[in-house]
Amino acid sequence: MTLHNFGHAMLSAIRSNFDKVAFVTPSGDLTYNQLSKLIGGIALDLKEAGVGRGSRVAIDTNDPRISIASVVACCLLGASWLHGTRAAYTKAGLGITHAYWAGGRGEPVPPHPRLTAFDAARLNARDMTSWYEKLDPQGYASDSDICRIGQSSGTTGDTKFIAISLRDMWERAYWKSEGMPSDVAPVVACLFPPLSGVGCNTRLRTLLAGGGCVETGIGELLGSWTKAGVNTVTGSPAQFGPILREAVSGSSPRIRSAMVGGGKPSPLFLEKLFTRFESVTVFYGSTEMGHAAETRIASLGDFDGGLTPITDMVEIEIVDDAEQPVAAETEGRVRIRGTGALGTPTYLNEPPSVQNTIRDGWFYSGDLGHFDAGGLLHISGRANEVLNIGGKKFNALTLDDLVQNVEGVKDGYCYLRHNQIGTEEVEVVLVPTEGQDGAAVAQNVMAACAKALSQILRPKRVFVLPALPRTDTGKAMRTKALEVTSALTPAAISS
Repeated sequence: MTLHNFGHAMLSAIRSNFDKVAFVTPSGDLTYNQLSKLIGGIALDLKEAGVGRGSRVAIDTNDPRISIASVVACCLLGASWLHGTRAAYTKAGLGITHAYWAGGRGEPVPPHPRLTAFDAARLNARDMTSWYEKLDPQGYASDSDICRIGQSSGTTGDTKFIAISLRDMWERAYWKSEGMPSDVAPVVACLFPPLSGVGCNTRLRTLLAGGGCVETGIGELLGSWTKAGVNTVTGSPAQFGPILREAVSGSSPRIRSAMVGGGKPSPLFLEKLFTRFESVTVFYGSTEMGHAAETRIASLGDFDGGLTPITDMVEIEIVDDAEQPVAAETEGRVRIRGTGALGTPTYLNEPPSVQNTIRDGWFYSGDLGHFDAGGLLHISGRANEVLNIGGKKFNALTLDDLVQNVEGVKDGYCYLRHNQIGTEEVEVVLVPTEGQDGAAVAQNVMAACAKALSQILRPKRVFVLPALPRTDTGKAMRTKALEVTSALTPAAISS
């Protein structure tokens, strides 16, 4: 057993909060006591399947309770874990030894030879009063052991797998954000998936602090969250979108705090966010390096886009194309490395082009930005989101924001396609709000773009989809959208 073991830390938090609610879900509440038994039952399942030090478990469920309990069970046994996505099962060289599955009805069983299925009846039939003694957990042998395999798809749709050490994950889960309440227990609605980097860390952080995780989704929106006592909501701009579109300003009290990451929020988005939340914390980070910078703001006028680097976690530099640091107020490429206990993550079985993203101890995020004279970090956007049309450069996020604020648009963004003569044209893909005619909404987007943009930046075609390709953190997967729409008929075409 090492000092840094999530399993033992979580059991300590459970003992301190035995009868408190750990999870609020549509099917009922789960207390810390019940969470303890869930962890124990899953840990016994895994041990009976042969999981221990050196094992690598694909956790295959979207149920937040089972997800987090499975993570803690793996930590007790000293096994590394990852989200059991289809990309993970088909990726060579990951070394998955076991799969733990808790799929719902109609979901295909993952094709893994050493699969254990979660069975609530089996758990309920067991005597769980002394599960810890039956388990006799080893934990990890060293803080440098791989604890989890993170997954990042960037904006390409090609999933990358990152090895993260136990100590690194410990530091991420115990890091305290300014956006989380310090005077009361956090009650958090996290919109990120439970096994994504920020989604898992947020839930672990909440439980370790004796708080509650509210998993009611965005149905009934603020009403269900207010009833559950939510004081913090964490998500990306895309994930907050339905809340801002469906919630009526003044229909219920503002929630205490919103934490926004996974994409640069626009001023218009933040303006709307403040109608539903008392304060907003904007954060910047990555699966590879965790949280890197954040700023808590109490009003829109307090924020000019500058983020405070989290210097006890990371060091951030802005460099030119020759990888030399540039002066303040100079735009360049962002690179990050860990400080103190944090090490440098590594990619697993990736081609040299991907491996080269982490070199000489630095992670090159693919983002553009600058430091201002006061040392605050300003992120302009991803380098591949600076689109070049006929020599005219513009940030795709600007057009995304315009599209998303057209009436009848539930979600939308832009991307580029080469035409028959080899030049690039702008296209838009969108999801209409329920009950709206997709073709009419597409025409409205065309009209809004024609009014606001120069001829060369206006979209040539608009496609309507039931859902848009996005990463777990809500980033637009523009390359994937290009592929998906290649064989589709556009809903609107510019004249």
